[in-house]
Amino acid sequence: MPINESNTNETHWAETFYVNHSYLYLPLLENLKKDVYPEVEGLCKLFKEFKIPRGSKILDLSCGIGRHSIPLAKEGYEIVGYDPSQFFLEKAMLYSEQELVKEKKKIKFYKGITSELQDVLYSNNEINFNAIIIMFNSFGYIDEAEDIRILKQLHSIAETGCILVIETENRDWTIMNTPHHYIWELDGILSNEIWEFDQSISTAHSRSKFYKKDPNEECFRLQLELQTKLRLYSMHELKSLLSNAGWSFLKSYGNIRTLENVSLKSQYIVTISKKI
Repeated sequence: MPINESNTNETHWAETFYVNHSYLYLPLLENLKKDVYPEVEGLCKLFKEFKIPRGSKILDLSCGIGRHSIPLAKEGYEIVGYDPSQFFLEKAMLYSEQELVKEKKKIKFYKGITSELQDVLYSNNEINFNAIIIMFNSFGYIDEAEDIRILKQLHSIAETGCILVIETENRDWTIMNTPHHYIWELDGILSNEIWEFDQSISTAHSRSKFYKKDPNEECFRLQLELQTKLRLYSMHELKSLLSNAGWSFLKSYGNIRTLENVSLKSQYIVTISKKI
């Protein structure tokens, strides 16, 4: 969930939601955490295929609560997690204390917005990454130019031979499958979302209301009303973005767990690129 500074005083919707109201998104991340190990197994298979051995240095961009960071540290990789949300990072550090014993020195977390990625990591001597992962749709929050800028920043802190793994929602699947009206409830948080997709600019728009359950009155109280937009990409657009940012595209998959080929039936696209 990259957050970037704007040229205006208006707060970007992603900062409003993921940073200022992180608790509203936490139940979803906690729920996803339960099934993360097949995804980590898929990542480890990719690292093995592309010769990224255990002990290699990996950046988990937009790491959230450390869903992937902590299991990868358990697998023996040296992990750096980066996220704009102090709330999520505190959860990640708590979970790492609970789940990592021998591997505690193999994981570090840094807070920062994406536009400060280079400055924050360079100042802490966190460079020369052997692999970089961007998981679960943490891409497309601003526009194409900003996504290319992010990819170029990542290229600058990557070691030669570094592989970049991006998991992002498949635009073509979304057009055919996203419901117009979507409601979810998890751990006392309820979301009521109206979605529309603008095919002319490949952007998903939503009008969302988030509620929190009041345990005293057994009702839900409105916490946040939010309009969002997310640029979604097709396979050929992702390849073009990566090339424009200096990355060499290697391979794509439709599922990080099964590593099956990408198709119109794939909800996500997983791209593998390399710094040559």
